[in-house]
Amino acid sequence: KVDCYDIGHTSNNLVSFQLCSDDDLTEKPPVEPPVVGYLGDIAFGRYEFTSEGVHSAKFSLDVKEMRLIENDQSYLIYKHGLNVGISGDHFSGLLDQTDGILSLSVISTESGAMMKNEPLYTIYSYAYKDEAIFKSPSYTDGVAYGDVVVEKAFNSKSDKNLGTTAALVLNLWMFVVNRLQIVLKSCETGKSNVFDIDVALASWIGTDQIEGSDDGFLLYSIAEQAGAHFGKTNGEVPVNTKIIDLFNDVKTLSRSCSLSTSVYPKLRMTIDNIISQMNVPLIQNLLHYMNSLVDQNYIELYALSLLPQVAACNPSVYSFLKEHLIDADVYDTDTFPEVYSKLQSVFSCFGISCDDIGDISSISSLSTSCRNGQDSIAGYVPSSDVREFLYIDRDIVQIEIFMKMDAFETASDYFVHGHNVKEPFVYDEYLSLKEMAMDHPDIDQRPFDTFIMYNDGNRNFASDWIMEALSKSGPFQYASKEQRISFVVRAIQSIVVFTHGLRELYGAVGKCKGGIDSSVRWDRGAAILIGSNEGTERSGSPTGRGKMMFALGKEMCKHFSNCMVSGNSLNDQQLVDSLQKGLEFLESKDCDKALELIENGIRPELLVSLVQATLHFAMLNDLLSTGSTNGSLGAGFAFSQSIVPFVNLSDETSANLIGSNMNLQFIDDPVKDGAPAVFSAFATALVGIGVDCEDIGNYNGNLGLGVCSENPADTGSGTKTTLPDGTKSTSTSLADGLYTTTTYVQNRAEIALD
Repeated sequence: KVDCYDIGHTSNNLVSFQLCSDDDLTEKPPVEPPVVGYLGDIAFGRYEFTSEGVHSAKFSLDVKEMRLIENDQSYLIYKHGLNVGISGDHFSGLLDQTDGILSLSVISTESGAMMKNEPLYTIYSYAYKDEAIFKSPSYTDGVAYGDVVVEKAFNSKSDKNLGTTAALVLNLWMFVVNRLQIVLKSCETGKSNVFDIDVALASWIGTDQIEGSDDGFLLYSIAEQAGAHFGKTNGEVPVNTKIIDLFNDVKTLSRSCSLSTSVYPKLRMTIDNIISQMNVPLIQNLLHYMNSLVDQNYIELYALSLLPQVAACNPSVYSFLKEHLIDADVYDTDTFPEVYSKLQSVFSCFGISCDDIGDISSISSLSTSCRNGQDSIAGYVPSSDVREFLYIDRDIVQIEIFMKMDAFETASDYFVHGHNVKEPFVYDEYLSLKEMAMDHPDIDQRPFDTFIMYNDGNRNFASDWIMEALSKSGPFQYASKEQRISFVVRAIQSIVVFTHGLRELYGAVGKCKGGIDSSVRWDRGAAILIGSNEGTERSGSPTGRGKMMFALGKEMCKHFSNCMVSGNSLNDQQLVDSLQKGLEFLESKDCDKALELIENGIRPELLVSLVQATLHFAMLNDLLSTGSTNGSLGAGFAFSQSIVPFVNLSDETSANLIGSNMNLQFIDDPVKDGAPAVFSAFATALVGIGVDCEDIGNYNGNLGLGVCSENPADTGSGTKTTLPDGTKSTSTSLADGLYTTTTYVQNRAEIALD
C-alpha cells in the first residue's frame, strides 16, 4: 500500500539509482475514501459514528508517532501529517494546502479561512491581535496564534513533548470547536450535519484510547491526566463522560434541524455546554503546573490556551492574569493564592463551576476554598442568587468585540439569541439582549411606555435600531464602522439596560402588592443595572471596564466634577443605597415605599447619568466637522434617544432641539446649533423629568457649562465660529448684524421679550 509519490527522490549522491521513475512521481494517487467502522469502537459503545468523520480519530496515530521520535522528525509530522486523509466532499477549502492529508499544523495556519467570524476563534484573535509575536504576513486571513506557539514550543528544546502538547491544546482543541460551530451553522439553515459532529468527537477521543484511561494520545487522554491531579481517579473523569453524553444530544438535535427553528437555540446551548467542559482539563492543568512548577513553559502554554476567553468576559481580570501567567519572565509561585483567587472568580467565563474542577487541596495546601460567583454587587447585597442575570454585561462586551473584528453576523447572533444568561425557567435557552429590548405586555411597562409613545407606537424601537446598526441599514446606511459600534454598545447600555432594569424593579413592586415574594425580581433589576464586571466592592471596578448604567455614572462623574474621593460617582452610591433600601421595603412588605423610592430616587438617579452623557457627547461632537466618521457621533445619538422621550413629556420644544442636534448627521454639521444650545434645552427641561440640576454638575468644572438657572450655559440659536486657538464656540448676531459676539448671549438678549 505504498506508492512512489510517498517515497520520493533520494538526495543522497552515493545512490546511483532511484526506486521510482519520474513518470511515477508526477501525480499523487487520490486518497481512497475511508471506510466507516474500520477504526473500531472509538467511543466505547456510548456513541455511534455514522459517517466518514470518524477517521479524524487518526490524529492520534500522528501524535503517537510524534511522541516516539525526536523533535525535528516530530515537527515534520506536525507540519505535514501522516494519517488523516480527507476528500473533496469535506474540508474542500483545505485540499490545496494539504495534498489530501490533514495535519495538526494546517488546522491552525488555515484558521483564518476555516474559522472566520466564529465566536471563540474571533475572541482569541481579538485578544492576540496586538501581540507582536502573532503578527506575520503569512497569516493574512486571521491570527494563527496556535501555529505560532507550537512552532516556538518545538524550537524550545526544553521538553520533546511540549510542541506536541501545544498542538493538541491549541490547534486540535479549537478545531473541535470549529467543527461544532459548523454543525450549528448548518442547523441555522435547516440542515443536519452528522459528519462534523463525528469529526469533532473523533478528534477529541482518538484511536487506541482505553475507556477511562490516560494511556491515549488526544484530548480525551489529556482530560484523564488532568482529572487525576484533582483526585478524579475512579474510572472515567466526569468531563469525558459529560462530553460524550452531550455529543449524543447534539446528534439528536442536529437531525431535527430541518423540522423546527426552535431546535437552533437548544443546539446552540448544548454545543456551548460541550465547549465549557472542554475548558475543564485546560484549567486543571494550568493550576497543576502553577502549583508544581514542573516547567514554566507549560504554565504559559495553558494560559495561552485559556485566557482570551476571560478577555471577552472580564477585561480587568484578564489583564491581571495575563501579566502574571503570560507576560512575566518567571512565574512567581508566591502569587499562587492571589492568581488562583482571580482565576476561580471567572470560572463562569468558561461556563464551569468549582465542582467541575475538583478539590484544590489535591494539588495545593491553599486553605481558601473555591467559591462560585460573588456575594455582593458593587456593594449591593442581594437576598437571592442572581449570578446569571449579572452576566448580561458579558453579552455586551462580546458583541463589541465581534463588531470590532468585523464579525457583524456573529454580533447579531449574540444580540438575538444571547450567550451568557440562561432564560429563567427555560433550561436550554438563553435570555438575550434583543428579548430585553422588546415589548413584553405581560410585565410592567414603566418606563418602556414612555419610549413607545415617543417612537410613534413602535414597541420594538430599540431592537429595530440595534439590528439596523448591526446590518448597516436604515439610519445607519452611511454610518462608519466606529459609529455603528458606539451606537450599539451605548444604546444597549442607556436604553435596553436602563428600561429593562427599571421594568424588573417596577415588576417587583407589582408582585409585592399581589402578596407574592418580590425580592428575586428586585435583585434581578439591581443585577442588570450594575453588572458583573463591577465586582463586589462598593466603588465598583477601579479599571472602569463595566458596561451597564452603574459604569456610565462612574464614567460621567469625571466630566461633571461630581466624583467622590474614591473616584466613584456620588450618584452611583446613592443608586446602590436606594436599591438596598428598596429591597428592605419589599422584604417588610412596604410596597408603596418601594414604589416611591423608584419614582423619586432610583429613576432620577439613572436619568442624571443619561443627561450627563448626552451633554458630554454634545460637547465632543460640537468639535467635529461635517462628514466625520468619529464613533462619538453614534454614542451621542444613542444617549440622546435614551433621554429625549422623557424631555418630550413636558417640553416638546427642548426635546426637538436636543434630538435634532444629536441625531447622526451626514450632511449637516454635528450639533448644528452648538453644544450650549443643548445645555440650555436641558436647563429648561430638567424640572419636567424630575432631575435636580445640581445633581448634573458643571462640565469639566466650568461654571459657564451647567444646567442650573444661576449658571446656565450660553444658549439659543446662533452660528459656530472658530476661535484663534482652533477651538469652536458659538456666536450671537445682535441687531441684525450690527454687532456679532464671539460667545453665545442670545438668551441674555431675550430679556427684551420679557
